[in-house]
Amino acid sequence: MAIEGSTPRKCFERFREHIGALVSHTLPTSCPIRFKHATEICDLSFDNNGPTTIPLETKKFGRLYFYLWHRLEAVKQGKKFILKTRQYKYSVQETSEIGANALIRWEYDPDLSKRNPPTCRNHVQMKSEIRLSKKGMFDLNRLHIASGWVLIEDVICFLIAELGVRPPKRSRKNHIWHKKLVDSAKLFKEKFSR
Repeated sequence: MAIEGSTPRKCFERFREHIGALVSHTLPTSCPIRFKHATEICDLSFDNNGPTTIPLETKKFGRLYFYLWHRLEAVKQGKKFILKTRQYKYSVQETSEIGANALIRWEYDPDLSKRNPPTCRNHVQMKSEIRLSKKGMFDLNRLHIASGWVLIEDVICFLIAELGVRPPKRSRKNHIWHKKLVDSAKLFKEKFSR
């Protein structure tokens, strides 16, 4: 069962509440998640008088910035609306500027599969190059490396477990943050996706 509501706004608000609660229990930020919508399309992101990144202190790399963005669509089905993800982007970057060259980013963009030649709509890209002996550079920032669907829960787990971002104090004891991620991913798979 997907997220549904009697209006597009109700669908968007339900998703925003879910993501907002997840972030508040797992990431050290007070920056709200808001949506901006026009009829049946909505953009959801961290918002501080406009879309923004949030600073994260990591144990391994100092301060980095995290960007979260979803483009959602409420599709009319009978008397209700069903929420669909049209695009998403999660990025970890060295600067706070939106659109800055990310260290790593996970994206879903269905239009990429319509290119000629088509490329992976679910992909990861990294700010990295690998020299291939005499064949030049393997630029992981230009390639769309297949990733499959990436849940925000998995990205947050990466931020905490791999980069050393400290979750909010109330969520550290007994790894409550991890339980919140597991429960949220389960809810997404069982109730929010089709």
